Amino acid sequence: MKTDVLDAQQQVDIKVFSGKTNLVSNKIINEVERMKLVNYNDVKLELPKEKGIKDVKLRWLISEKDSAKNFAMRLFEIKPSGYTPLHQHDWEHEVFILEGEGNIYNKNEKKPFNQGDVLFIKPMEWHQFINNGKKLLKFLCLIPIK
Repeated sequence: MKTDVLDAQQQVDIKVFSGKTNLVSNKIINEVERMKLVNYNDVKLELPKEKGIKDVKLRWLISEKDSAKNFAMRLFEIKPSGYTPLHQHDWEHEVFILEGEGNIYNKNEKKPFNQGDVLFIKPMEWHQFINNGKKLLKFLCLIPIK
């Protein structure tokens, strides 16, 4: 099979995805419209309403508003000396540290983390993110949608 030769339908699919034409069937347009592609800076930066929080903002990058059925993706931004509340809940977190450094606290100990680290927080595990660095801390946090 030659990879440099595309059939007519594949060519149309590529044009739709690249946004170069609207001359396609409704079926293909509807499939593309369901996909979300956005720069994170274009997602509203919100102030969380939880108590026990300092200098934290977040963006709901993917949520139920996007018709996500299983997981939400959030981007947290914590200023130096800022922190999330010490809390627990019945769902897990998957976290990827994008920028900065800090500590994860679980009532018993603080563990340091840095850019590029990955954290898994089990259901009902106490946790708090603390930015003890000199720069903005940014991390992705994925949670289930219930």
